[in-house]
Amino acid sequence: TALDLAKRANNGKVIETIQQFMYKHLPHYMVSEEERRQVESWLSQTVKLPQYVDAFVTNGYTRLEYWANRGISRQEYVDMGILLTGHQNMINDYLTKLNSTLTLPQITEIADAGSAVSESEDED
Repeated sequence: TALDLAKRANNGKVIETIQQFMYKHLPHYMVSEEERRQVESWLSQTVKLPQYVDAFVTNGYTRLEYWANRGISRQEYVDMGILLTGHQNMINDYLTKLNSTLTLPQITEIADAGSAVSESEDED
């Protein structure tokens, strides 16, 4: 599938775009069990906000390493239905902590994937 090809190429922006399309236009059960478990575990056990698991999964926020590096904007939280500023701040704090545990190669791969997409968009 296109998603598998994007994952093999480690292209974070393409993966994000495909996932967001899938989660908006296809049933959310299309998310892999591994992705769902990772998000569920992180939100439930680490962040202690399990009520947002479905919001993350159905809106395509399943690559935690990517979101830890990129961050989630206030508008994205609102779009997901996470309206409480305190909860947004809490999730952001834990994303920052998660990002600090990533190795330099992981961060570089994520950043490179985003740069490649930005450059190709500039050419269009």
